[in-house]
Amino acid sequence: TAYLQNPTTFDQLEVPVELMGNLLHYLEEGQEVAVECSDTGEPLSVAQPARITCEVAETAGGSRQQTVTAQYKAATLTNGREIQVPLFVDKGDRVAISLADETYLERVT
Repeated sequence: TAYLQNPTTFDQLEVPVELMGNLLHYLEEGQEVAVECSDTGEPLSVAQPARITCEVAETAGGSRQQTVTAQYKAATLTNGREIQVPLFVDKGDRVAISLADETYLERVT
C-alpha cells in the first residue's frame, strides 16, 4: 500500500501498489499524482506519465569507440534503479526515462 496525501485537504489516501506500476519507484516527496477514485473514494487507477526525469547517481566506466551501433553503459539513478544509458551520460546528469519500460530517452538540460 502506498499512502498519498491530498495537497488541499491533507487527507491520506491508501493506494494499492498494483495501481502504481513503475511510477512507485520514481515518486518523490511533493510530487503530484492523479488518482481516479470510485464514488465511495476507493482508488481505481493512477495516471502514469509517459516519461519521468531522474538524476544519475553513478555510472559504470565506458570506453568511447566509434561504432556503427550505439553503445550503452549501466547507470544507477538517485532512487537506486539501474538503467542503460549512452556513454556520454555522466554522474549528476538528469535523464528522461520512459516509465513504461524504464528505458533511457534523452539527457535533460
